[in-house]
Amino acid sequence: MTNSTVSMGQTVDYQTVSSGDELTIDIGGSAYATSINSGGQMTILIGGSASDTLISSGGQLNVSRGTASNTTISSEGLLTVYWGGNVTDTLVSSGGQLVMSWFGTAANTSIASGGVLTVSSGGSAVNTSITPGGEFIISTGGTAVSTSITSGIDWAISSGAEADNTQILSGGQFTVSANASAVKTMVSSGGQLIISAGGKASTTTIVSGGEVGVSTVGSAMSTTISSGGLLTVYSGGSAFSTTITSGAEFAIYSGAIVDSVYIASGADWTVSSGVNISNISIFSGGNLNVNVDANVKGIDLYYGGQLNTEAGVPLVNLGIHSGVQFDVSPALSVNGAYIFSGGELNISPNGNISNVYIHSGGQVIASSGVSISRMTLSAGANFDINSGVNVINAMVYSGGQLTLNSGATVVDPYLNSGAKLIANSDNIISHAYIDSGVQLVAASGTILSNTSMATNFTTSSGVTFVNTSVYTSTTFTVTSGTIISTVNIFASGNMIVDSGAIVHNVSAGGPLIISSGGSAVDTYVYLNGSVIVSSGGDITNMSLGGLLNVSSGGRINGEVSVYTGGHATIYSDAGGTINLLGYNAGGLTISGLEDGGTVTTVIKNFDGMNSDRSDKITLAGVHTSNVNNVIYEDANGNANGDYVTLALNNGNKIVMNIPGAENEGYTLASDANGNLVYEVCFLAGSMIKTPTGDVAVEDIRIGDEVLIFNWQQNKEEVKIIRWVGSKTISVNPMLHDDEAGYPVRVLKDAIAEGVPYKDLLITAEHCLFFDGNFVPARMLVNGSSIYYDYSITNYTYYHIETEEHSVIWADGMLTETYLNTGNQTQFKQHGDFAVLTRPSKPKTWEEDAGAPLMVERNYVEPLYRKLVQRAVEMEVPMAQGPIKVSYNPHFHLMTENGMVIEPVSNFKGQYTFILPKEDVGHVYLMSKVSRLSDVIGPFENNRHELGILVADIQILSVNSAKHIKFSNIMDHLTQPDLSGWHTLEHISCRWTKGKALLNIPKNDDKEQRLIVHVSSDRLYLVDEKPKELIAV
Repeated sequence: MTNSTVSMGQTVDYQTVSSGDELTIDIGGSAYATSINSGGQMTILIGGSASDTLISSGGQLNVSRGTASNTTISSEGLLTVYWGGNVTDTLVSSGGQLVMSWFGTAANTSIASGGVLTVSSGGSAVNTSITPGGEFIISTGGTAVSTSITSGIDWAISSGAEADNTQILSGGQFTVSANASAVKTMVSSGGQLIISAGGKASTTTIVSGGEVGVSTVGSAMSTTISSGGLLTVYSGGSAFSTTITSGAEFAIYSGAIVDSVYIASGADWTVSSGVNISNISIFSGGNLNVNVDANVKGIDLYYGGQLNTEAGVPLVNLGIHSGVQFDVSPALSVNGAYIFSGGELNISPNGNISNVYIHSGGQVIASSGVSISRMTLSAGANFDINSGVNVINAMVYSGGQLTLNSGATVVDPYLNSGAKLIANSDNIISHAYIDSGVQLVAASGTILSNTSMATNFTTSSGVTFVNTSVYTSTTFTVTSGTIISTVNIFASGNMIVDSGAIVHNVSAGGPLIISSGGSAVDTYVYLNGSVIVSSGGDITNMSLGGLLNVSSGGRINGEVSVYTGGHATIYSDAGGTINLLGYNAGGLTISGLEDGGTVTTVIKNFDGMNSDRSDKITLAGVHTSNVNNVIYEDANGNANGDYVTLALNNGNKIVMNIPGAENEGYTLASDANGNLVYEVCFLAGSMIKTPTGDVAVEDIRIGDEVLIFNWQQNKEEVKIIRWVGSKTISVNPMLHDDEAGYPVRVLKDAIAEGVPYKDLLITAEHCLFFDGNFVPARMLVNGSSIYYDYSITNYTYYHIETEEHSVIWADGMLTETYLNTGNQTQFKQHGDFAVLTRPSKPKTWEEDAGAPLMVERNYVEPLYRKLVQRAVEMEVPMAQGPIKVSYNPHFHLMTENGMVIEPVSNFKGQYTFILPKEDVGHVYLMSKVSRLSDVIGPFENNRHELGILVADIQILSVNSAKHIKFSNIMDHLTQPDLSGWHTLEHISCRWTKGKALLNIPKNDDKEQRLIVHVSSDRLYLVDEKPKELIAV
């Protein structure tokens, strides 16, 4: 029957296919009881079928898209199934082989001893039975479904093979390794499943007497252990989502990875020492025992479940669900407790607990002596802090309520909009941030320190506020009986002091309103800040850089220091003292003098440098035409140079107490509204040595002669002045003293006897001559005999130039003439005629200086020390106090709306901040800045201004599912032009300038924490005055 084909409607039966024969069963054809022996071959194509076929002695049957049933494969017989072929009820006897590939399927196959079933890529075997000595091989991509492994069978799969619905019977063994997977395996009594070396098993059921072992790199997922069953996870193995039922055993060795264990009713499980486990759920009737030194992270305790721990066991992320009451005793340590609706957590005295999350309906009861570190209240959650309980770092979301009963303490609470904080008597609240829309109730005896207030609030009697920040669009009203000190009002923030209330140490960047009967003591007013004192209100001591308006009947007690940019408007009955520390060109207006009167306020430091830079006093409603005489006499008519009396045409007088007024002189002028302005005359300058004697510098003209010192030949010489220039300076107090423009005052005899012969005033960069070298004056400032004169904030200074840079005498001190390094056009040429020629190129210190410029510390410091010692011997008092330094950079964050965020922790330079709930596009890294010339001494020429050195920056995010993730912020290490940062010099860190922009990624999470690693260890100045004000 060589090469026969059976097709549509044809049937052959009892045929023998021998050597050289080929029988093809095509579509619609069938074969019954065919014998295929040595060399014979039968092929079943699509639509063909065969039944009761015997394959033996080298015979071969190929099934491609056809079907074969009841086939027996004996010695050296081969059945190959591929391309959708399907065989059922096949017996593979000794020496026979069944090969499945390319979507071939075998169902109900029995593999007898010596028989081999091979399932390769795309092939599958369903409901296979293996007897001892039979071999079942699954290659990569092959699948076995519903395989029965009986006693004596040791079956193994590897290399990407998959076995589904396998049943391991008594005495059977199944090994899964090398990326193979077993799904829905049933391990019966006496059966054994081994998962190793990359093997995976999922949805496994272990019944009584069954055993599963997971070794290195093996993993078991979704395993259910029934009573009497055993799951063992060895070092390097892993188990996920394991359910333990009553009587089940779950053994874990050190080094194993176990996550998500479910303890069902009746189960009693013990976690031994040295074991690491994450996420255990204890259901009703289940029992968990945790031995000491076990590491368990994440336990969810449900109603009826039982958790037992040995003393000293740390519990991490404990979930308390409805109906559960859990006690935290002193022997326990809990880090992370989640109390859900209906759950209750009781904390005994000295219980150690941190990171508590209370959900709506959850309850926490803490006894006196308990300290809770980090607490979160979600919407609808409530927590009562009882007497003797301390809470550190509490986050309260909208709808949450935090209540402090008498004697409770909370540190660093953050209340989001819509939250509620109730403080009953005798509470302490520290470092609170109270967002807009928060409801705050504070009863008598409550103390709030370092509070950031972003919600409108009116205080109650008996409440104490210490160090409060009032943010933008917030009104903070202080009532009688409130004790309050140190308040910082940000721009557009408002503070109202009601009758009977007294506030201390207010820094006003926004409006401060003192009502009748209210008082403010020691107030700082910034450039954009303002203070209004109503009739009957009063202020005591103020530093004014903004606006002050004292109504008629309002009072000044003590002194108001008016700095450049500040302006005070008062009535004649205000009293106190106005100290004009800057040349304000109109820093004081006095009302109520239209018909004369005596000003009860003393006006100090009324002076100036020229007609454009002098103090001015405006008398509202008084005109220059009303004045017929100005006399230096007091209200009693006694001659006194400290009083100015303006005689009016109507016979009345205006009397002002201005100490030193007669020495300053005056000018009567008018402002734009016609009000009289009383201002200072200009007094002038330093004395320059000339062949005809000393001449004031402002009187020197081009072409005049001046004496110079030829230090190489130790003799005087005469030189001609070729240029004279002047420049008017207005001090910028926002800068460092050496850069702000303050003049340096060298006291008489500071250098030597008669040197200088009177106080010498020069600019900070002007050089003095010592032993053949020039030294900048700024490098010799010692705070006593040589110091910055803060009383002069506007002045005109002069330069004289000889043909060559020279050494001259000023007030008897050797100093320098002008060296044109390219900045001559910044000066106004002085004199009756001009020099029209200029050098072809700017001069330099290296090539054109009359003597070397020395700024090296090893030269300047000994000179500095020598002058300090001379000042001590002269018993010169300190004009400026000693500096104080600290390693604390006062590092904090500031949002774009001005909110200050202090760090919640700092461990070895790792600062952690809690970011606001709302999406923050960017923040500023705020810190002090430091220069070596400030913290070491002026003899150090390094004046680079550095803030902090920032290395890694990370965001820690916690979403609503309590998942934590870290992400890195790299802008500061990759963007060269980032605002507020110094030049990018290193790949791992970068210096700030004190206010550095940091972009924050969009926040969709429940909580974000910013972690900033600061690498610098640098000294900073402390006790600095606000930059908006001039230090005195």
